[in-house]
Amino acid sequence: MRISFCIAIACIIGFSTCTIISYAQPVLGIKATLSLATTASQEYANAYRLGFEGGVFHDFVVSKHFSFLAELLYSMKGCSGGSTFNLQYLTVPVLLDYHVNHSFDFIFGPEVGFLLKADYSFSDQPSIVVTPQLHKIDVGLKLGLRYRIAKKWGVECRVSYGLTSIRKAKYFDGMETLELDAKNNPHNIAAQAGFFYDIHL
Repeated sequence: MRISFCIAIACIIGFSTCTIISYAQPVLGIKATLSLATTASQEYANAYRLGFEGGVFHDFVVSKHFSFLAELLYSMKGCSGGSTFNLQYLTVPVLLDYHVNHSFDFIFGPEVGFLLKADYSFSDQPSIVVTPQLHKIDVGLKLGLRYRIAKKWGVECRVSYGLTSIRKAKYFDGMETLELDAKNNPHNIAAQAGFFYDIHL
């Protein structure tokens, strides 16, 4: 948890630093992607949820081949099978952007997510708010590719993998208080694909 906290602080500092420094050479933009999310646990095996991730980014160009990509995104995560686990985050990725050439970029780096809301529903039953049962901060890694189709816009695909458990050590499942174990210790995982657009370049 200490390592996760350090990554979270690093993401926030990185986002702030990129935003301040980039005023000398700003590359601002918006992005929107579809997300196929799940949670890595035996309890929610083969349960996927289609969602959305989108927001703004600030790209600070360091050199011909490198830049730092700081983003502020609304992200839908969780999973859906016999039941639906709906998670909503405000995420802050701070990514190293390697420019392979004028069209292709390779991106990698940490992200921190701040839980906005979480609810759980089974079949056609009303949803239950479970936000208090989950950790407020989720730390993970992102890896992806960007392809610039035109000067101001392009497409991208990414995968994100959570490094921390989203549940607290003890949680209430609606019937009883349970202890966290290997079976019910979920981590966020998502695959995303969509577009980005440079507002100012």
